[in-house]
Amino acid sequence: MGGTVQGSLRCFLAVGLAAGARDAVSAWVNSIREAEDGVKWVDPANLHLTLKFLGATDPEAIPRLESEISEAVRPLAPFSITLGGTGAFPSPSRPRVFWIGISTNGSRLASLYQAVEDAALKAGFAPEHRSFNPHLSVGRVREGATVSRRLISGVTSAAAREFGVSGVEGVTLYRSDLRPGGPVYAPLGFFPLMG
Repeated sequence: MGGTVQGSLRCFLAVGLAAGARDAVSAWVNSIREAEDGVKWVDPANLHLTLKFLGATDPEAIPRLESEISEAVRPLAPFSITLGGTGAFPSPSRPRVFWIGISTNGSRLASLYQAVEDAALKAGFAPEHRSFNPHLSVGRVREGATVSRRLISGVTSAAAREFGVSGVEGVTLYRSDLRPGGPVYAPLGFFPLMG
């Protein structure tokens, strides 16, 4: 299956990660993962902080979206976040997604999220009904898989660990192509914070 659904593109808006933070996350994942752990780990090249998942997007809607996003984020000043803390959704005892949190400047990231959400709404996209919970998804448990206690212990024992600082210089609009080996993300546009 490709990235299009009846002529649409599968898109999302996100913040990329600095190479050092991405490498630290990748090294930690490699230290806790097991050969057959029932988890689909995110390719380090695909690590990002999603601000808004747009889903199937009409290509004709993209120029207006880009205009609204650019206008909304331009007045905001660049800032840095620290990746820190680990956990699982919905809980470590019933993990579906393993994540790394944001330990500094979460409120500034939330302000950026709100600007993106408002801009997407102006561009005709549906509002998000869940509250913003900034995190970096690093692995998804496969349907029906059982996760070992060792792996869960590896995740929970890093609850206070920090993984480095990453600058937030702007927002990227990505296209996601679903392929058998995993999704491939292609940037469609970058919208800088210039405040």
